[in-house]
Amino acid sequence: MAELRADPRAAPSRGARGRVRDSSRAGQTSQPPRVAIEVPKQSPTSSATVVRILVKPGDQVQVGGKLAEMEANKGSFEVESTHAGKVVEIHARDGEHVRVNTPLIVLEVPEGSAVESSAKHMAGEPAGGPAARALRLTPAQIQVGALAFKSQREIPTVSVETEADITPLAEQRKALPASLKLRVTFTHLILWAMVDSMKKDRHEGFRGRLDATGEVLLVAPHASVGFAAVGPGDDLYSPVVKEASRLTFVELVRRTQELTESVRTGSINASDLQGATVTLTNIGAFEATGGTPFVIPGQVAMLCAGSILERPRIVAVNGSSESKARKVLPLKLVFDHRPFNGSHAAGFLRTIKHTLETMDLKTLLD
Repeated sequence: MAELRADPRAAPSRGARGRVRDSSRAGQTSQPPRVAIEVPKQSPTSSATVVRILVKPGDQVQVGGKLAEMEANKGSFEVESTHAGKVVEIHARDGEHVRVNTPLIVLEVPEGSAVESSAKHMAGEPAGGPAARALRLTPAQIQVGALAFKSQREIPTVSVETEADITPLAEQRKALPASLKLRVTFTHLILWAMVDSMKKDRHEGFRGRLDATGEVLLVAPHASVGFAAVGPGDDLYSPVVKEASRLTFVELVRRTQELTESVRTGSINASDLQGATVTLTNIGAFEATGGTPFVIPGQVAMLCAGSILERPRIVAVNGSSESKARKVLPLKLVFDHRPFNGSHAAGFLRTIKHTLETMDLKTLLD
């Protein structure tokens, strides 16, 4: 029988609907139809880990019922049933690594419970009416959605904002010689300002993460930072420059470029998406002037950088004040209010701003 795919990417972010395969046998009408719920693809990798199987043979499940808890490199997720029926086969055990699109749970479904009608229902076709246009969410979208939901549910976030006058830095970057075999972007410069600020003792908390109790901040000796990067299908990932505070500026740029290329080609390793305490999202690349990101669970803050704007500013010129057009970078820090108050966060953001405004790019490149 032809395979019907009820794509897991159409499921709500809190749980992934397993990929469906009709496993009924042609000509055996006396046997109730069977449906195999397959391991959904939740990341660029081709495998996932079974954390816990939540059902046993003989259990009756409903549509949307939880079948298993799993992990992939974008985080943990639950596999939900696409059909009502009885569990007859389980093809994996707790702790086992399984390939995506392989059978995980087989259900025996009632006669008349057509796989086709269920697939249409999941795709959003109203009964008795024309089919709605179903836009499938990608696995990365599902996982980012799950992280955003978890963040909003569990992390009390507050934000502080500022603007950095990066006119001198922009001029230095523009003056870089064509012979320089290193492409320096504003993402690299902002990341460096973040790392340099996180090195300072007064901002050491931003190198930390809360323990399971939410009452102890575990501070690492070195700063590890993440940054948003676009992957296949315009999906966003957050690769991590680990122990970035041990790198020179040139090393940080090269490592960032390596991670960006891995994301772009879909070859990023799961380990390279973990370990940051603060992440940068540079939406200025999309001509957006500002936004409100969420704090990734397990981290303590997210810095949002907007598009560089030309704004009039009062500057000192030969002992007098004049209005000049300046290049201004909007910055917004969203942070977990449990380990930090507004003073902590504003101080950290002020240090990032000062670093960007006083950065000597030639010295960093020597």
